[in-house]
Amino acid sequence: MIDQFVDYMELEKNYSPGTIHQYGCDLKLFKGFLKIKDILGVESGDIRGFLAHLKRERKYSPTTIARKQATLRAFYKFCRKEKKVSDNPMEFIDTPKLPERQPVYLTDEERKNIFDMVNSLTYTIRGKRDYAIISLLYYAGLRVSELVGLNAGDMRREGDSVTLKIIGKGNKERKVPLRIEAQEAINTWLQNRPSTAESNSAIFINTKTKKRLTARTVQFLIKRITEQADIKKKITPHKFRHTFGTRLLQQGANLVDIQVLLGHASLNTTRIYTHTNPARLEEAVSKL
Repeated sequence: MIDQFVDYMELEKNYSPGTIHQYGCDLKLFKGFLKIKDILGVESGDIRGFLAHLKRERKYSPTTIARKQATLRAFYKFCRKEKKVSDNPMEFIDTPKLPERQPVYLTDEERKNIFDMVNSLTYTIRGKRDYAIISLLYYAGLRVSELVGLNAGDMRREGDSVTLKIIGKGNKERKVPLRIEAQEAINTWLQNRPSTAESNSAIFINTKTKKRLTARTVQFLIKRITEQADIKKKITPHKFRHTFGTRLLQQGANLVDIQVLLGHASLNTTRIYTHTNPARLEEAVSKL
């Protein structure tokens, strides 16, 4: 039944490969917890036991547990729809309320240190690639999965501007205008990028294997660069996305425009950026 659910999410719901893979991993973990018990014969108590196991034995964070719980909710909703179960065991499992966390973003000094560090390495092919990656993360606010999925044809000139065609979550398409700094960084990389038949369309490739970069590789790359730039706090590719959203708000962009640029399905997701600028809030109050 797990395979049927995964196929449904891929073919009918059109979820991204990363999300589908995570669903499969979550359900296999749950099936392993059940041992010999049929996954279609579970009760609410079994699920509560699984969630407790994740918290006590595996020491998972509330956010991770909530995501796995969401997987189970989607799975049993599908099973109910397909009439594989008479009752939905998730019906009486409450959705956890997670603490609201403000996004962590780069300060101007941290941004400068990172760009200076990568710029000092642009005499190498890999340095040119890494500078283009940093530029896109900072100036376009891409998810790491969106970044590694980019193809050369996704960068298009429309009149006087250049835009990126992004395939985001749920395979939803959006267009993000590119600042001149990002355009120049990508063009410099593409002019020097090794070309092979296998990876001819991918913008970002491994300079040795010539294959498309993976999300994990970019995560390690960001970790290495930020450590070399002497950044003390933990910086991930997603922190650049938070910085993009935060800077847009600080520069006066409205929430709806930020939502579109970031590819958020819900405006509620975008609202996290309204809590990140105390100076702006103080200024608003001072105008009363």
